[in-house]
Amino acid sequence: RDTEEVLINREIFDHVRDLISKHSSDCWWNMSVEELLPQEILSRNGLGNSSDYRKGSDIIDIWFDSGTSWASVLSDDKVADVYLEGLDQFRGWFQSSLLTSVAYRGKAPFKKLVVHGFAVDEEGHKMAKSVGNVVDPGQIINGHSKATGIPYGLDVLRLWVANSGLQTKVAIGTNILDIHQEELFQLRKMLRHLLGSLRGFDVNILQTNYSDLLPQDQYLLSLLYSYGTQVTSMYEEYRFGRVLTLLQKFLSDLSKVYITISKDRLYCDSVQSPGHRSSLFVLYHTLEVLTKSIAPILPSLAEEVYKFHPQKKTSPLFHTLWYHLNPNWNNPDIEKLMSTAFTIRDKMNEVLVSEPPGNYDAIVIAKSRLYSELKKLQDAETSMDSPLCEILQTASTTLKSSQSGEVTADDKDIVIHGSHSDTQTEFTAILTKAGGSKCNRCRRNTAQSNELCQRCYDVLLQNSQLSP
Repeated sequence: RDTEEVLINREIFDHVRDLISKHSSDCWWNMSVEELLPQEILSRNGLGNSSDYRKGSDIIDIWFDSGTSWASVLSDDKVADVYLEGLDQFRGWFQSSLLTSVAYRGKAPFKKLVVHGFAVDEEGHKMAKSVGNVVDPGQIINGHSKATGIPYGLDVLRLWVANSGLQTKVAIGTNILDIHQEELFQLRKMLRHLLGSLRGFDVNILQTNYSDLLPQDQYLLSLLYSYGTQVTSMYEEYRFGRVLTLLQKFLSDLSKVYITISKDRLYCDSVQSPGHRSSLFVLYHTLEVLTKSIAPILPSLAEEVYKFHPQKKTSPLFHTLWYHLNPNWNNPDIEKLMSTAFTIRDKMNEVLVSEPPGNYDAIVIAKSRLYSELKKLQDAETSMDSPLCEILQTASTTLKSSQSGEVTADDKDIVIHGSHSDTQTEFTAILTKAGGSKCNRCRRNTAQSNELCQRCYDVLLQNSQLSP
């Protein structure tokens, strides 16, 4: 009190440290000088009486406590993978952590900094209680969407956070949350479809050789490989918003392309047919990669899906390893091949608008280079179940070379001309009303009468012979 000298003594220092460890740093303010400086210790060290001292009230640095958190959290001289905070922490927590760690240990306490922006309302205004535009996370989780009338839930909030990225300002409001709610709905719908398709899954299907898969199934695996590889890379860079962008693109390709063209084979072929098993092989791996790819952002949903895994997994999802991607799945050649068929399909759908292609038989006439590519998707001249026919979604498909002679179209036929950009070759597609009748089982125009097509007849006959 008289000299204003600072009392520095190891025994007293250890005593105060023990008090803080037991009562938290609040004890400095709540305890008396006599409690902080026991007379016994003072006398033992020849430091007079406790009344000779006063507590200091100066603050060494407001960020010192949190800035030295690495000393408590990172054991064995380790370094954190990430320090995550807002943009305002470059002169706060980030700096104090860096300075204290470098001073004491000679190295930074973190490998990377991940910095996020600040939440604003949908109009970009700063949130303030006085303005009344503060969004409460609890209300988002338990509140109701204006669009659907159901609670947003935690997953919608997590989607918004992940999608916000590292922007300076991150807008939030009902319109934005409604978009994420719809995205979550579409994701859940796809996961439910995959689980339903894989019910009763035969694990022996996983032994299928890649070369035995149909081209369209190899195509989806190539997309899956690209998706899975990019997602892993984006997670390593903490670009969670980019993960969700990749997810939406993959779900769109999966739903609008693959699920659409393969559902007849999946639902109506014999369960032992190569085509059916080929599709199940692909859907199994799609479910595996898709579920694990969303797990860091939507852990509850991923665990929920894993409870219904076709292999009856007993371990929680987060006790398993990250997904494995077979390098053989990466197949740019199959993607290029499929693009040729997609070009014809897109041109047909452009002309038909909303009318189903299944109402027509198709004759595709292509020049030599394009014809040789399409032959990889349909070996026979005419087929009702070739990969090309499945992609075009017609009742039947006939593939002809332009050199095989001219094909005459009737007045009632639809003639479509187009070209493929990669091969720089032209094609002509002639659509004629399907010659077959609608099958009562698969609903394709491939039956000889108003009953069953040959495929469905054979499947039902096989099933009846297998039944007890």
